[in-house]
Amino acid sequence: MTLALVLIFSVGCGSSTYETGVVASAKAPADAAEYAGDYAGEEAGEGPSGSDAALDAAASRKIVYTARVDLTVADVEAFVAEVRDLTRAAGGFVGDSSVTGRKGSNRSASVTVRVPSAEYGDFLAAVSVLGDVDSRSESAADVTEQYVDLEARIKNKLREEERLVELLEDKTGKLPDILAVEKELSRVREEVERFQGRMNVLKDQVALSTVTLTARERRTFEPPKPTTLRERLAAVWDNSMRRVGEFFARLVVEVVAFVPWLVVWIPLGLAAWLIARRVRRRNP
Repeated sequence: MTLALVLIFSVGCGSSTYETGVVASAKAPADAAEYAGDYAGEEAGEGPSGSDAALDAAASRKIVYTARVDLTVADVEAFVAEVRDLTRAAGGFVGDSSVTGRKGSNRSASVTVRVPSAEYGDFLAAVSVLGDVDSRSESAADVTEQYVDLEARIKNKLREEERLVELLEDKTGKLPDILAVEKELSRVREEVERFQGRMNVLKDQVALSTVTLTARERRTFEPPKPTTLRERLAAVWDNSMRRVGEFFARLVVEVVAFVPWLVVWIPLGLAAWLIARRVRRRNP
């Protein structure tokens, strides 16, 4: 048991030393492969110029772009179809889409799309001409520090996992020591999976920008057209015929509603007539 504790302690110490070095370099570009050559060049006395280094650092930033655009359009169904075409042309996909309202009324639509970040600006410019823009908001979140931190944590845990695997392959020590190392290895692997999941989500947010589009149909007002005497007479006739039809329709409904009551009123009326007739015979 003492051997396992000493070995685990040595692995933990190596991890702590690595994390300390990572914190010191947290402001470096995200991908180690991209700036490994720069570090090698600096050590050889051939470091990049200040402007080139600034451009490389700006290019390696990890930015999450989101936007929301509210528009007024002539037809929401045509708008949704055009947004789908633009999204497909940009290499993205439509996440959520909905249209509310009946045809002929002022309908509204909402579409959420994911497009590659490289096409983010062109896509916004394309959808902004599909109607009249009522409002537009954009946000850009710099997640470079989170990206670098997760990348370093994953590398650190992978090294720790490799060391624990080497300890198990040696198969030295007693059974309780081996079980302790296996438990520690299981914990490290769980942390690696958790960090990797967070990294995958972050990569997805960086690679694909989220754009939410809402549209409502334009309200149109058509002034009444001037009518001739013939058109006015025809409108009055149609109105009168419609009212006559409604009257007969109500009459038929009332008759149909009264028919079931005949089953009740006819026997009662017949009984009342018989009683009255008998009373008149007794008292002429």
